[in-house]
Amino acid sequence: MKIYSKQKTILSDTITPVSIYLSLRDEFGTSLLLESSDYNSKSNHFSYICFNSIASISIEKNLVIRKIKEEKHVASIKRNPHDLNTEIIDFIELFEFDDSVPEKLQGVFGYSSFDIVQFFVKNIKDHNDSLLPLLSYHLFQFVLIFNHSTNELNVFEFSFNNLVNQSNSMIDYIINKIYNPSLNHYPYVSINQELSNYTDDEFIDIVKKSKNEIERVRFFKLLFQENLNRNTWVMSLMYTER
Repeated sequence: MKIYSKQKTILSDTITPVSIYLSLRDEFGTSLLLESSDYNSKSNHFSYICFNSIASISIEKNLVIRKIKEEKHVASIKRNPHDLNTEIIDFIELFEFDDSVPEKLQGVFGYSSFDIVQFFVKNIKDHNDSLLPLLSYHLFQFVLIFNHSTNELNVFEFSFNNLVNQSNSMIDYIINKIYNPSLNHYPYVSINQELSNYTDDEFIDIVKKSKNEIERVRFFKLLFQENLNRNTWVMSLMYTER
């Protein structure tokens, strides 16, 4: 599939990745912020904002889900690294980018959760109760790259349609949103008590056992995850002051 692209560069000395992300995430779906924390580096210091997915691949339990344009394809997948790598590589190779697009952008952005280890290590039980996919990668319509070394912001737009026609492009609209951000506030109210997958005594017992294992020099460091959950009601209000 041919992927058309358009790119513009603007100054970013008066804006920050977080402020732009907060402004754009409400209007465009599937937003992603990758903010650099390497403030001491004078080179290769970049932050990324991606939003509005136009194609995606995700792994949910034993299913691989592909979404391209308006089409959705669901298939089963075996838990082994070969099948997983094949699915991801085949997905990425579906897209053909312009030569003008930097190589590091000729791909997808997303995440692989820790629980994806089930595809690489045998005899690991599935303890993932999260509603999030084990793996999720997207081809985004918009990718914003902050170059913190030069205070420049590169705005890229990708599309299945030719962007030579100005009516097909939204890049000028995005740049206007960057210079004129609008931040929304969403009050929320807690509905019930906080829930956890461990009781306090169970978690303390796990910590004690981990200390014993470390003292026996079996491990250098052990990390445990406690899943906390609380239902909230988010109020989205639009009003005009008179």
